[in-house]
Amino acid sequence: MKLRVFRTFRNCLLTVMLAVSLLATGCSVQAAGEVGQLQQLAKSCPEGSTRASYASLDVSGSTPQDDIKKDREQALRDIVTRTAVCEGHLRVDAFTGSSAAGGVLYDSAFELAGATEIAKMRTVSKVVDEAMATIDESLAAAATQLAATTGSDITSQFRRAAEYGTQMAEHEPILLTVDLMSDGAQNVGVVLESSLTTDEALELAKKPSVVELPKDTVVKVSGLGKTTNPKPSSSYVEALKVFYEAYCTRTGAARCSAVTEYTAGS
Repeated sequence: MKLRVFRTFRNCLLTVMLAVSLLATGCSVQAAGEVGQLQQLAKSCPEGSTRASYASLDVSGSTPQDDIKKDREQALRDIVTRTAVCEGHLRVDAFTGSSAAGGVLYDSAFELAGATEIAKMRTVSKVVDEAMATIDESLAAAATQLAATTGSDITSQFRRAAEYGTQMAEHEPILLTVDLMSDGAQNVGVVLESSLTTDEALELAKKPSVVELPKDTVVKVSGLGKTTNPKPSSSYVEALKVFYEAYCTRTGAARCSAVTEYTAGS
């Protein structure tokens, strides 16, 4: 009996010592389910800097909102979640024909309540839902307000992203991520005709002026070719990808990608 009591006491003591050791070394317990997945996502948060996320949505007539609403919502939710988990700052804009023809849909920092990582991760879902509700409401208003504005200028959003990054970097070190969502049919400034070839795209990408982005910036242009009026050819979509990747590379960003489908977590 005494031996059994001793073993029970010893096991309890070891458990307590392990918990104290984990707290002392800064280690955290891995939770299961969604909270555990968020903990894994949190491992990608930048160390020593704040994640500053910039997303801008094309609401010009060339991008029918009804056709791509679901895809954009999923992409935005991923962006919001990644930023919230890192307790970073997010700005979401809408745009059409120029850097001036747009509006701010969301601009706020995330703060997660909780004394432990698990406690904080448990609040992420609610925080993300609240942010998405605000963005959806603002986007509906912006789409109505900008509906009469013609043209689409995707390249101008690089400047707005750079301005946002400069503003954020005045207060603290940042890691800037930029997500531009558009079908890619630019017709302001540089005009990307439906007959565009990859060789022409490379040459055109050298012509517009560019802004310099922080060297560790990650940029993704997604939704290229996603329009049904009419559906673009695969060669044109490929040329769009070449153009935006080449143009983005000139900004000095660490990584540039131009894709049709947004991939969560990338």
